[in-house]
Amino acid sequence: MTFVQPIYLPKRRVHRKRKQPVKQQPPPPEGPPVLVSVAYEQGEWVRLVFDRAIDTAMFDVASVGVNDGNVPGYLVGTGEATQPTAMSVVVQLSLVDPEANPGVTMYIGVGNGIVSASDGSAWAGTEANVEIPFG
Repeated sequence: MTFVQPIYLPKRRVHRKRKQPVKQQPPPPEGPPVLVSVAYEQGEWVRLVFDRAIDTAMFDVASVGVNDGNVPGYLVGTGEATQPTAMSVVVQLSLVDPEANPGVTMYIGVGNGIVSASDGSAWAGTEANVEIPFG
């Protein structure tokens, strides 16, 4: 009687994908927000876009002034600001002075209430009249 030895094959190796390392999100930039662009709908509204999320809870819309020589007139922010994204704010405008200089410029003063959402750094506003559209 011959005895047949059974053949044992090793288990197949299971190849598993390596786990991808978790990418660390860079910390939000510190310091005051930077104005990236300004959009303007003639005589209606102005939209400010910043480089990071902002907090507009204390924003004084009356600090926004637009000189529009095409309307013509000087417009200021009225009502409440709306925030369509975390990085932008829209301000409705109202005509307060029918006299205007040529061109379309905007000025927002210091103490306007716009701060960085991450560290609360206050935005200093525009240093001078900024031509719009900007950015």
